[in-house]
Amino acid sequence: MTAATTANRFAFLAAAVLLLMAAIPSAAVNDEETLLAGEIRSHFEVGRMDAGRKALDRFRARFPTSAYLPELALVEARAERNPYEALRLYERFLETYEKNPSAPAALLDMAELQFVTGNVNFAMRDAKRLVDRFPGAAESEKARYLLARSAEVLGRSAEAANEYASLVALDRRRV
Repeated sequence: MTAATTANRFAFLAAAVLLLMAAIPSAAVNDEETLLAGEIRSHFEVGRMDAGRKALDRFRARFPTSAYLPELALVEARAERNPYEALRLYERFLETYEKNPSAPAALLDMAELQFVTGNVNFAMRDAKRLVDRFPGAAESEKARYLLARSAEVLGRSAEAANEYASLVALDRRRV
C-alpha cells in the first residue's frame, strides 16, 4: 500500500468521523432526554417520590415540550401513596393532557381510587366522565362496570341493573 493510498483512506475515515460527530449533538440531546425520563420513571416506580419530583421539575424546565411529559405525569400519579395527592395529580394530568391517549386510563384510575377510598359518588362522576368522553376506549367497559357497582353500593338498584344490562348487551355484541 502506498503512502498516497493510506493518506486517502485516512482522509476518508476522518471525513466520516467528522460527519458522525456533527450528528451526535442532536442525538445526544434525544438520548439525554430518554435517559432522564427513564431515571424519573425509576424514581417513581420504586417510591422515591421526592427524588422523582425534583428530577421531573428539572426535566420540565429542560424539555418543556417533551413527548415524555404526559407519561411521566401519569407515572407520578400512579406511584403516589397518598390517595388525595394522587387524585390531585390525576386531575392535573387530565387538565394538562386532556387529549392524550392515556387520558381514559387516568380517568379510570381516578374513578377506581375514588371508589376504594369510599368516595363512591365521585367514583361514579369520574366513571361517567370516561364513558361520555371516550365511549370507544378500552377503559370504557371497566368504567361501566364501576358505574354499576357504585350504583349498587349506593342502593340505586334500578340504575345498577341498567348499567349491568348495558354491559351484558356490549358483551353479546362481541359474540
